[in-house]
Amino acid sequence: MPDLEEKRQRVEASVDAACAANPGIVVDRASFLEYVRAQSESTPIECLHVNDLHLAFACAGGSAEALREFDRRYHGEIPAALSRLRSSRTTIDEVSQMVKEKLFVAPPGGRPKIAEYAGRGALLSWLRAVAVRTALSHRRREGLEPQLHDEGDPLLAVAGATEDPELEHIRARYAEPFKTAFHEALRSLTPQDRNVLRLHVVDGLNVDQVGAVYGVHRSTVARWIAQSRESLVEKTRVLLSARLRLDTQEFESLTRLCRSRLDLSMGRVLGE
Repeated sequence: MPDLEEKRQRVEASVDAACAANPGIVVDRASFLEYVRAQSESTPIECLHVNDLHLAFACAGGSAEALREFDRRYHGEIPAALSRLRSSRTTIDEVSQMVKEKLFVAPPGGRPKIAEYAGRGALLSWLRAVAVRTALSHRRREGLEPQLHDEGDPLLAVAGATEDPELEHIRARYAEPFKTAFHEALRSLTPQDRNVLRLHVVDGLNVDQVGAVYGVHRSTVARWIAQSRESLVEKTRVLLSARLRLDTQEFESLTRLCRSRLDLSMGRVLGE
């Protein structure tokens, strides 16, 4: 098909351009092409940061040249991201080392963290988010912040109990379908949307701090969060209404439940 052929040519052109832009970093073209082609299945090639993917792909493969280039580009970015959390110099140095190990050292039977970069946003923004998440996890392990008590994804805490008797009846009756639908809705968000929500909802960063992580204005972060919240509400509601036989009153209550779970339980998560 012409469209498929055109897409194939665009992907190959992008891969060749990235390789040409970084001549000192050599990767296996066929493997890199396959990697980029896989990413382009879910994200248009025009929206992928292919040059950043090239560097990350080479780093994941252990290229010494790529690792040196990564350090040259981003040497000060991890400490800068951590300083916005008002961390001490000692903590910044410790967490910076932890981030580098996480990025480039593969765990037994696994891949280094850098291999998870998918090119949907700038590598710099992704790196800042990894640094902040690592620092916040470190704080919890050290007892500097309260532990979150949840199973699986922390955002699933929004499926907790409500103080509204009517909504609690609906929630209790449809607890498992609600949790399943919410989990599916959560997975439907983009990786960046999920990470922004985690930073804001689970880790308690305000819009200015999240904006600093991604290098965008606070209004942009507020818009991202609002859109993600609304998407979660609507997707959960649609999934439940398609799977459950509800009368009109129950349907209206279910819609209120979906919205209130975010408004009430998110605050509960932040307060734990």
